Amino acid sequence: LAPEVILLPGGSYPFVEADKAAFANYTEVPAVRSRRIHLIDGSLLFWAGTRLAKALTEIPPLLSESK
Repeated sequence: LAPEVILLPGGSYPFVEADKAAFANYTEVPAVRSRRIHLIDGSLLFWAGTRLAKALTEIPPLLSESK
């Protein structure tokens, strides 16, 4: 796989900045080279309901090529 963006959602395992750093050795991964690894609120991806509007506001900029 060669992801251009990696999203690390909170949830049962609360990802932290150190988890982002753990990817540093994977320089062949485009998301690592371009520093596009993001911690996000897991409820934006995994909870149905009223958080959808917030997810549609917060996630697209993380996926945008301009980042």
